[in-house]
Amino acid sequence: MIGPEERTSWLKVHAKIIALCLCILATGILFWCLRPQSESDSSSNKVAQRTLVTSLATAVRKTNDQEIINITSQLINGAKKGDYKVDDATLANYRLERATSYMNIKQYSKVASDTEAAVKLSSATQPAAYAFEFEARYRQGERQSLIPLLNKLIETEKSSSNPLKGSEIAQYQQDITDIQHHTELSF
Repeated sequence: MIGPEERTSWLKVHAKIIALCLCILATGILFWCLRPQSESDSSSNKVAQRTLVTSLATAVRKTNDQEIINITSQLINGAKKGDYKVDDATLANYRLERATSYMNIKQYSKVASDTEAAVKLSSATQPAAYAFEFEARYRQGERQSLIPLLNKLIETEKSSSNPLKGSEIAQYQQDITDIQHHTELSF
């Protein structure tokens, strides 16, 4: 059994070695924490992303709006952080998918931010995004601010290849007239 005096003596003799070992250990931990993502981290992100995409397809098929919101939020946030590789068009579609679910559960205030982001990410989403935003803002009680949005929808339809664009444009023009005359719209 070692007494207190011997322990103190041993610590004095070995203090420099102990301090050096602790410095080496701390340096190793620091380098490990600051290292770039390894291939295995990247692989696990790919697997997680694929799992979410598969889960999203299932949730869409089952029309589970809350699950769609949860999964698209994870995909969008993962893309923002750089964990998932997602092109702008796909990211825009995730935004529209989430906006659709927010619309379905009547969380209209959350629809506009997703539709605006979708349009910034991909111009191909403009018709759907503007239509969702229009309905959401209307259901929130906004009226006069919708006319510029309807004009955007009309311009988007004019340049589209939509075979029904004539009837769509006529409907949007009628919506403008109805809003100006304080007539309720139906969706």
